[in-house]
Amino acid sequence: MLDHPISADVLAEMERCVRPVTVDDLVAIAYVLETTPAVMLSHVPIDVPEPDGPLATGLPNDVDQAELRAWLAPRSTARRG
Repeated sequence: MLDHPISADVLAEMERCVRPVTVDDLVAIAYVLETTPAVMLSHVPIDVPEPDGPLATGLPNDVDQAELRAWLAPRSTARRG
């Protein structure tokens, strides 16, 4: 994977939660899967209308998919800085 090689063994360790996933790992895996780290972190598959569980760890229960995606993507109209 480009300049961040991940062997099949290392990937299997990540899947089993034996090895932590770094930010670089996340970016490389997202690139290969043709998605974004934000989509992977949000636990909101694009083709699923409404997940059964929480959208993401650490968020209030009233955060909906559109709000989470806007915050991660950043598509918010909120002014920054």
